[in-house]
Amino acid sequence: MTARCRFREGYVARLEWNAPLTRKLLTLGRRLVVNNSAPAGADVKALEEKFPRFMIAAHSASKAGQALRGPLDEARALLARRERPDSAAARLLAERFVAVCAQHNLGDPVAYARSIVEFGPFPSDLAAAREVWGFLADATAASSDGRASTTPSHPGNPQSVGSVPVDG
Repeated sequence: MTARCRFREGYVARLEWNAPLTRKLLTLGRRLVVNNSAPAGADVKALEEKFPRFMIAAHSASKAGQALRGPLDEARALLARRERPDSAAARLLAERFVAVCAQHNLGDPVAYARSIVEFGPFPSDLAAAREVWGFLADATAASSDGRASTTPSHPGNPQSVGSVPVDG
């Protein structure tokens, strides 16, 4: 549903329009989901803290999450070698990432990676993991036909604008 209705693309567009407001609205939305699904008398604050861990575990266990491990590991290795997002190795990685996104109906690959960089259900201390997703977004955007947003999301990219670095 997220891919078909292009929710991720909308979130990324709203982020580019007004990042602080978009983050506040998504935080409010997450809080509403947790509050409305909590059983009566439950410790909502504790549930809000558990929610990101649940989302990480669900993503990791999903078929898509498992299929993304290879591209994420490869992106991590390219970052360690200080490859640029527009290098030949990054272009090959982008092709594999695009194929995984298509196979698992994840929607636009650049929007998918950028949405995880900015809104992923990952603890904020996972800067290195967010950097990997940012590199994957930038490599895919660099190798794309221009259909995706061209705003860089890789924190190491000097043209990057306010990105936050996540792991799959």
